[in-house]
Amino acid sequence: MIKVFIAGATGWVGTELTKRIVEENDLQLVGGLSRSRNGADLAEILQLKRDPIPLFDTMEHALDRVDFDVMIDFTKPEIAKDNVIAALNRGKRVVLGTSGLSDSDFKEIAKVAADNSTAILAAGNF
Repeated sequence: MIKVFIAGATGWVGTELTKRIVEENDLQLVGGLSRSRNGADLAEILQLKRDPIPLFDTMEHALDRVDFDVMIDFTKPEIAKDNVIAALNRGKRVVLGTSGLSDSDFKEIAKVAADNSTAILAAGNF
């Protein structure tokens, strides 16, 4: 079972990802990032009939409180870079769907991933 965390969980794409991930037998959605809904239950917000999915306001708070294997980021460029670096620094794998990061951002992110022996798939607007 792959434990998944979604940054931007209450956004347009994050909401759709949540609905699809909870339908999969080999994936478990264990948390989400939503600055405006910190402390709320994503399952309740989306009216999903399943166990609670906690929402956090920062990636650091989430990393301290929930264990996951993969973080999917669909936020904004000014937030995504920090989310990705925080997750990579804790050895998490990352799927980055947020677009708008610069070449220098991607170079920095690649170095952090390599330094922490983890991986990132960056596919903005996929």
